[in-house]
Amino acid sequence: MSSDEITSMWRAPPSPRHSIQASSGKAASGKTKKRQEQNRNAQRLYRQRKAQYVQGLLSHIDQINRTHTSLQNSCKALCQEIAGLQGQVEALKEQLEFWSRVEIVLLKTPQDDQAIASKRTGMGSGATGFAENYPPYPNFDYYIGS
Repeated sequence: MSSDEITSMWRAPPSPRHSIQASSGKAASGKTKKRQEQNRNAQRLYRQRKAQYVQGLLSHIDQINRTHTSLQNSCKALCQEIAGLQGQVEALKEQLEFWSRVEIVLLKTPQDDQAIASKRTGMGSGATGFAENYPPYPNFDYYIGS
C-alpha cells in the first residue's frame, strides 16, 4: 500500500455543509441564504429581548432605590420620634419620683365647692421648700375634679 492509499483510508468524511455546497450550487446557495437570514432574525430578536430584560432590571433597581430612600427617611423620622418620646419618658419619671414622695389630700370647701389640694411630703419641717422647687402636676385641675 502506498502512503496515498493509507491517508485516504484514515481521512474523515466531508462535513454536511461542504457536501451540500458541493452537491448542488444553486440549491445550496438558496438554502444558505435562507439559513443566514433566519440566523440574523434570531440574533436580532435575541438582542431585543436582552435589551428589554436589561431595561426591566434597571427600572426595578430604580424602584428599589426609591423604596430604600423612602424607608431611610421614615427610619430617620421614627428615630427622632423615639428620641423625643424617650425625653418625655425621662421627664415623666422625674415627675413620678417627685409625686411618689408627696401625699396629696383633697379638701372641699363648703363656700365655693372647689377642691383644694394640700401637699404634705412627710419630710419634716423643710418639706414645704422641697415641694415648691418642683413644677406643678400637669393638668392638676383634671385630677382634682369637683
